[in-house]
Amino acid sequence: MKYGISVYASDEVSTAIEQIYGEKVVGIERMKTKQMGSFQVIPFHVPHNDTECDGFLIKQDEIGSLLFITDAEYCPYDFSKMGIAHALVECNYSEDYISHMEDAGKFEHVLRGHMELQTCKRLIESINSPRLRSIGLLHLSGGNADAGRFREEIEQLVDCDVKVYVAEKGFQTDIGLEPF
Repeated sequence: MKYGISVYASDEVSTAIEQIYGEKVVGIERMKTKQMGSFQVIPFHVPHNDTECDGFLIKQDEIGSLLFITDAEYCPYDFSKMGIAHALVECNYSEDYISHMEDAGKFEHVLRGHMELQTCKRLIESINSPRLRSIGLLHLSGGNADAGRFREEIEQLVDCDVKVYVAEKGFQTDIGLEPF
């Protein structure tokens, strides 16, 4: 943003961002399609404590439909009939790890602002279809998550040709409609 690169967000989120010199935040109306080159983008509200936050449904001919959700307690919308090809979804913590958290404020923030493993699994089950090609697990907690376990549990929900990965710093992958 400090280099003048346009950043897109819903109108609600863009008005909450403090503008810094050189920053360009472009608001998009929630639940409306915005055409950006060959991409169609639809922002939608996701619950994250009392902070405005969005998920995005992104469509493009070469990759199909991509569902992006992070910083969300859960997804309030049904994407089961959308033929999602790729999902980038928060899988922040597991209830069995977080039960030992001592800071009550942080505990409340995690519960109301981040997606738990079982919630993520229900979302993945709802979008699972023959069109699904990849699932990227995002925003795993450093102390309340197990990347290997989370990846394995998600892999058990989908066909063997669906690539499931944990997005870590520096990770890159290609996405498309063809599985190989």
